[in-house]
Amino acid sequence: MKIYQFCSSHLIHETSHTEIKYTVEDAIQNNISLLRANLRNADLSGADLTGADLRYAVMSGANLTNAILSNANMTRVGLSNATLQGANVTRAELKYAYFDDANLKDANLAGSNLREARFRNADLENADLRGTTMVGARLDGANLSRTNLAGVDFTGAYVKNVSFYDERLGTLNARKLGFTKTKLYDDVIELIERFTGNIMYFDGVNLTGANLENCFLPFADMRGAIIKETNFSGAYMWGIDLLNCKIERTNFGNAKLMAANLEGTHFYDCDLTEINIMGANIENTEVRSSQIEELDSD
Repeated sequence: MKIYQFCSSHLIHETSHTEIKYTVEDAIQNNISLLRANLRNADLSGADLTGADLRYAVMSGANLTNAILSNANMTRVGLSNATLQGANVTRAELKYAYFDDANLKDANLAGSNLREARFRNADLENADLRGTTMVGARLDGANLSRTNLAGVDFTGAYVKNVSFYDERLGTLNARKLGFTKTKLYDDVIELIERFTGNIMYFDGVNLTGANLENCFLPFADMRGAIIKETNFSGAYMWGIDLLNCKIERTNFGNAKLMAANLEGTHFYDCDLTEINIMGANIENTEVRSSQIEELDSD
């Protein structure tokens, strides 16, 4: 292991602000905190940093290829432009961490807490994110191609311009793949379409402006969803639950809502042309200023 110069607030307190050279691994083995350590551009490839205290550390540009960071506390760590390809970052604490433009190809982050972490333009191709918490995370421009997303909680996440090509969802519990109050942009639709055969839970989700044309959404739970200017034209929505939803300026043209729960649903200024609501529950359903032609309810 090479020697790096770093500053830890703990060490500074004991050494009157003098920078001390330690190997990072030796520091960890001696239970020395790396809180606020300066490891910018450090070559830590293959290093064993299991359980390290790296809170607030500056690691931008660092090389952590195949490093072991399992159970590390990396709250608010800065890893912009860092390379973590093949790294083991399982069960790590990564709240508010910065991964902007980082390389996380083939990295294993399963079970980690990534609440409000930033992954702007990060490359997570073939990464393992099973069971991670990404509540409020920013993923704009991230590459999640072939990423394992089983059990990921995206509640409140920002996922614009994300690539989800060929992601592996495994034996997914769709309820745990949470999109509650998440703004879904058009580029998330291909992910939604891959839920075929699972019950989808989007209760409270913000679908404003989303394009879900021809999507396959059977038995989706959208109770309390925000649905404004959404495109559901041609969508297959058998058994969907829209209980008490207030839906505005939305296109349902030629959509299939057979056996749907539309109890208390309000449609305002919507296009309901040629929709099929055969067997649907329409108790207390209200339709105002909407276009209705050839409604099939038999």
